[in-house]
Amino acid sequence: MQITDSRRFRTELMPSVSRARFFSLSNIVSIIPFMLIACSCLAAPFVYAGCGGNFVATCLNLKLVQSGTTLQALCMDGQGDLSVSSLDLKSHVTNNNGVLKCTSSQGSFSLSCNVPSISSSGVFSTTCLDADGNLVGTNVDLNTCVSNLLGSLTWTCLP
Repeated sequence: MQITDSRRFRTELMPSVSRARFFSLSNIVSIIPFMLIACSCLAAPFVYAGCGGNFVATCLNLKLVQSGTTLQALCMDGQGDLSVSSLDLKSHVTNNNGVLKCTSSQGSFSLSCNVPSISSSGVFSTTCLDADGNLVGTNVDLNTCVSNLLGSLTWTCLP
């Protein structure tokens, strides 16, 4: 039945288009941009380094090392392999009056915060001193400022 349908398609529905013309170079060339878009969308999770990197979509086994100041994860490298990647959180996470933030300037959360943790969804939590010297619980979603770039954790979209 399916063969009959494909024959009907070629003979009745496309009578003026021969096979040679249907698969001509110009038709193939005209679909290349669509193929490139499709390929870039498939590769996006592995190479995307734009704002809101969502690194947890392609990284797993998140943990904190170096007294909680370094994020470590297994990240997809775009070739289907996992590689260990680390990112120094002190370089861009800061405590601003008891509120953690990603920033483009040198971070300093480790001087006024303690007992850090990381969730499987990429939320970095800790307790930090506010301006009055009180310890307050705070967190920052690292997906807003960290991406996976071919298996390497990297900073992105820092204000």
